[in-house]
Amino acid sequence: MSDGSLCPTGRPRVSADGQSLRARITRSLVLWSGGLDSTYTLARLLEHTCDEVFSHHVQVVRGADDDARHLADYQHGALEILRGRLIARARNFEHSVSRVDLGGVAGACVDAALLAFMAAQAARAHAFTPFDRVLLGVNADEDPGWSPDSAACALRRARLARALRAAFGCDEVPHIYLWEPRPEKTAMATYLGRALVPATVSCLRPRVQGAGEAHACGECRKCRARAAWDPWPATAASAGGEAARTRLPFRHLAQSPSERRAPAAAASASGPPAP
Repeated sequence: MSDGSLCPTGRPRVSADGQSLRARITRSLVLWSGGLDSTYTLARLLEHTCDEVFSHHVQVVRGADDDARHLADYQHGALEILRGRLIARARNFEHSVSRVDLGGVAGACVDAALLAFMAAQAARAHAFTPFDRVLLGVNADEDPGWSPDSAACALRRARLARALRAAFGCDEVPHIYLWEPRPEKTAMATYLGRALVPATVSCLRPRVQGAGEAHACGECRKCRARAAWDPWPATAASAGGEAARTRLPFRHLAQSPSERRAPAAAASASGPPAP
């Protein structure tokens, strides 16, 4: 396994004598979905750099669409579990969440440029400078469009750079970094180990069963792809398998704070359950 190194999507800022102009610790922000690629990127940063590390998750909903809300809650539940385990394994980091509602935009899709724009907003809030960096987790197995020498990669990089400049409102923005060479899924899973891999999520259409529990569908393209690289495949009797990995409590973040408080208030008003 090659550890790889971080490769910027643009030219680093240097002074006239060729020396870096920065004098403080680098700040790095990972666009974190709760999947294997971004969790690997976050873990590597925490364990192998002295960077001040931030993570940001973009929650996408589509109005009253239950499928989008289920996916958003499913990912958020995984992030809560993963964050605690990463802090215990490595060190603390700051995490933030933003929400995008595409319900009123017919045909709108979620792509890397939209996510990069939202990540850049988080980077601005943390006072990032052109010497800091935003990281995307990509792999060599399922992301051929990120092959370093491909025309598709050059086009994607240009779109992401425009998204960051639009968010910052200027040309001097943090660079977006990728791993070079791109790691393979099996290598990332080996690095993260059994404590983290089963907590990552891949499913695009999680199903709700029982008392608000989310389960991977096992049928979407992400679930099918996961079956090929997951070193701890699901079995009915395996602790930490798919049942444990995907049974995550729904937080219903698409609701307003007052809506989320209402059930708790009603429960406290009714008093404790009878013995």
